[in-house]
Amino acid sequence: MRPVVRALAAALLVLGVFVAPAQAAGIKIQEVVSPGGIRAWLVEDHSRTIITMKTLFRGGSHLDPDDKAGLAAATAWMLTEG
Repeated sequence: MRPVVRALAAALLVLGVFVAPAQAAGIKIQEVVSPGGIRAWLVEDHSRTIITMKTLFRGGSHLDPDDKAGLAAATAWMLTEG
């Protein structure tokens, strides 16, 4: 392994082991549920003036019907191409 790569890997390890848990220790995570049953995690950090949102949902080619292979790929292409 190259020395630069080894040093970068060590720095990332130190960052992950020591810094991330210390920052996460003071953050409160709340689970909220909408009237329609959608569950979400709410994490508030008022030290930063930014709003971020990450959404995850089940989808992709593994949900394509057997007789319509490629449906998810076609849908994704149409969304990105307009």
